[in-house]
Amino acid sequence: MVGTSLEFRATVAFLLDGVAHHTVGTWRASKKVAQRDAAERTLGLFVNRWASLMMLDESTNASEAEPLPEYSSDAQLLELFCQKLSWETSSPSTVHWSHKWDGENCQAYVELCLLDVPHTFAGKTQSTQDLAYEDVARRVLWYLQCPGYEDLFEPDPDYVKAVAHEIPEASSCWCKDDSEGEDKHLVERKTTVMRVQNRVQQAYARQLEPGKSVWFWSFEKENSDDKVWPPRFKASVSIPLANRTFIGSWQRGQRDAQIDAAEQVSKFLDQEFSKAKN
Repeated sequence: MVGTSLEFRATVAFLLDGVAHHTVGTWRASKKVAQRDAAERTLGLFVNRWASLMMLDESTNASEAEPLPEYSSDAQLLELFCQKLSWETSSPSTVHWSHKWDGENCQAYVELCLLDVPHTFAGKTQSTQDLAYEDVARRVLWYLQCPGYEDLFEPDPDYVKAVAHEIPEASSCWCKDDSEGEDKHLVERKTTVMRVQNRVQQAYARQLEPGKSVWFWSFEKENSDDKVWPPRFKASVSIPLANRTFIGSWQRGQRDAQIDAAEQVSKFLDQEFSKAKN
């Protein structure tokens, strides 16, 4: 593709001690670079920093840690325990709680920074919000090997075998794009072009020759005295296999112009292939 601003972000899924983990990278200009970024971040955290932390704990007799403070619930203990973590981080880890309801069941989530890396943990669904918070708190305390919680859970061998080849997807609330402070709607817009490209490739897979691009982009910049940034663009995308060219409307910025034209392609696919099914 020529002149596009398409970006990619990779997610790595893997099992660690029988627990499914997901790591997300940052937005990159190509799929390979995005995959490499996510892989390097995963290795840097779980191989280098976690290993260094374990060695530090062993050398400083971490088993002789201070007794746990008094607490009234597992959720409160988690907050107190995170404040006392002696890891080399920029600041004590602050615990953020959230939850969602699915009918009469509640599932809680905990967000905190470990080794300066944001982590999100999910609990099992429970009948009340308080029970959901307690459940996820116990799971995080076990994960962090809080004294008294080390043996609270153990991996299920049957579950590990079942998901070894196909790890479950992460919760929809897990992935954040905090690098730019974007909300979920903006993140979805950012991937619009990629998702539409995948649809076009699937639609014309039988006709598409290996190594050939399924579409071709061009952009027109508005010639005016407008001083507002970003300037206005109009995007055009040609799909030879469909014998169609789609021209978007004037938009602020090249990305929004491309998204506008891509949405036209998406509507065309909806109409064209819904007819084929009928």
